[in-house]
Amino acid sequence: MYLTLGVVLVGLLYFLVSLAGLAFFLSPGLGALACAFVRLVDPGDRGPRGHVHSLMVAGLGGVLGASAAALLGGQYADAWMWAGVVLSVAAASAIYSISARGGIAVCMRCRSPLDGASFICPRCQDRVCAKPTCWIAKFFRCTRCDENKIWVLHFPESWWRSRLGARVSKGQCNNCYGDAHEFDLRECGQCHWPTCQRCWDYHNGACQRCGWRIPDLPGRLLPFVQHARPASGPSPPEVRPAALDRPPAGAPPQASARAPRSPLRPKRPPRM
Repeated sequence: MYLTLGVVLVGLLYFLVSLAGLAFFLSPGLGALACAFVRLVDPGDRGPRGHVHSLMVAGLGGVLGASAAALLGGQYADAWMWAGVVLSVAAASAIYSISARGGIAVCMRCRSPLDGASFICPRCQDRVCAKPTCWIAKFFRCTRCDENKIWVLHFPESWWRSRLGARVSKGQCNNCYGDAHEFDLRECGQCHWPTCQRCWDYHNGACQRCGWRIPDLPGRLLPFVQHARPASGPSPPEVRPAALDRPPAGAPPQASARAPRSPLRPKRPPRM
């Protein structure tokens, strides 16, 4: 929401300076204004994401203002006006990089100085401290990504098919019990039990039944998963989920746990 407000604000200012013929000369100032706006509305957004947001506000705002000036046929609507948009984005990038390098490194969640152990979240790339309120060590992510359910295995169908095969057409997820008709289930490469894509992502590509991991995971996950507990070996033989409702082929019919009472068998008289 605040990005839209920033784009409109920068666009309005760029429109005014374009009509005055000063767009190219004042564009670095508008780039600095975009950085200041992002820092003001979200002080904790100072990682790579904040850098991208600053560039978006400066670039989209400049394009919006220059387009409005060009449609109105301003006297100074020329190539220099559009060159100012590029200069504004470059100035925003430079100002953000310099300001980020000169400050003290702080946790992106609690804003405390990073004077101890810290981690770069593989999902949002923010650096956070080791406090439980900021970093979830069990699942290798910051608390913000855990709350917002940010994916790290957000890849096309070809990535999943080359590592886990085709989508399973029936059955349920081994973790959340989601049905194959509603979720994209993929079999584990070791125990062959199905797991939905959401659970594969939540557990960082690890099967929760046997410990096997998806090969060729993203590089930002490797520093965490290469030190994780490896699989203990092949799981013991167990009936597959699809075969739970029927006996193995050629097996004799099994008797029920309690045979029904025969209608010809007399009932025991009650005790007096």
